[in-house]
Amino acid sequence: MLKRSQLNKSNNKALDKLLSSNLISPRYNSQSIANIPATVGKLLGVNRGYSSPSLDNEILTNLGDDIERVILLVVDGMGFNRLEKQLQNNDYGFNETLAKFGQVYSPISSVSPSTTCVATSVLLSNGATAAEMGMIGYSYLLPELALVANMLFWLPAYKQRAKIGELVDWGINPEDFLPNLSMAQTLAKAKVPMRVVMPDIYKNSPLSRMQLRDAEVEGYVGDTDMWQKLANWLTETVYQKAYAYAYNPVFDSLSHRDTADGPIWDALWQEFNFQLNRFINSLTSEQRHKTLFLITADHGHVATPLSSRIYLEDHQFLLDNSLMMPGGEPRQIYLYAQNGQKNAILDYAKEKLPSFLALDAQEALAAGLYGDISNMHPDAPRRLGDVILTSLDSSYLWPKAVNRKLLSKHGGLLADEMIVPFIALRFD
Repeated sequence: MLKRSQLNKSNNKALDKLLSSNLISPRYNSQSIANIPATVGKLLGVNRGYSSPSLDNEILTNLGDDIERVILLVVDGMGFNRLEKQLQNNDYGFNETLAKFGQVYSPISSVSPSTTCVATSVLLSNGATAAEMGMIGYSYLLPELALVANMLFWLPAYKQRAKIGELVDWGINPEDFLPNLSMAQTLAKAKVPMRVVMPDIYKNSPLSRMQLRDAEVEGYVGDTDMWQKLANWLTETVYQKAYAYAYNPVFDSLSHRDTADGPIWDALWQEFNFQLNRFINSLTSEQRHKTLFLITADHGHVATPLSSRIYLEDHQFLLDNSLMMPGGEPRQIYLYAQNGQKNAILDYAKEKLPSFLALDAQEALAAGLYGDISNMHPDAPRRLGDVILTSLDSSYLWPKAVNRKLLSKHGGLLADEMIVPFIALRFD
């Protein structure tokens, strides 16, 4: 039975009061990707150890209570609004697949910031959000090193010719970086194994080492290999409780290059459906047995034409009144104010940068933009800084020296980047 649900209104009045009406606040309580780890645990009978609750019961209706295997496929960059447009124009048979196997087709929210290294860290954790993990952005201040670090690639953000993983050489150990348990560690307490299937080039990166503690990791080369490895896993785990997490980066990479509105997205969706249906049709009854297949995304995309660029150097006041270069990313910037200059920066941004919403970073943190602060990481406030600038449209702001020409981006709070699908298919 196909289940459709709408993204409910936020119940966080303090946060909604801070945000503009066209921005989406994360639905951490029951309708976000932060609720997926506890949902998977609930389906597998592992009900303790999660920092965020499971998804709303309205979303989970009809999934059944006899599931033994769960696969979660994270399609990087697949926004719900873009998917809806695709299904209306040319679904390439996906609506038929939903009619046959679908239990859930629902929008849920990403997290803040809506960026891969944060969102996948949440999905691969016990549901801890950015505030609890301290993994608070694509880049942010590491006070112990007195520098802004790029935490996707684990290197000093503004160092020329920095090498990927350089922070490890400086003594930042990925396996010890997060205070919360990984999803694999949480499930292991109930003796439920977790397999991660991800591109071979990423499986040993510092970010993966941080996220995948105690998981069994298998690399793949190309989409066909990914689907085959998932089929093999289903054979290996018949009649066992087990969890598999798969990650596909292609939609995101090509959306950045060509925009999510370009013809490449349609071609990717056609290929995705071919592979999905080939996978489903190849499964034996044993492989299908009590198996639930989930699809979600870490974020969507907002078209960011080059005309939307704003250079930080054109707003020298911000640089002159900051202690260091900014953190965050082009659509959600973190500014580290010189002593006593926070209000001056806020006032300047409100007057000179109308395409951005300027927020007191500590107010936004306290209001829950980065998740529940009851168990907040002690360094989260310093890592976040003093002022947040989040985009209200297609605009993005960044230094000239690191201004990559990506035709769509994410990281902010607009619907196209914040709302992602949650899809459940039951193969048996």
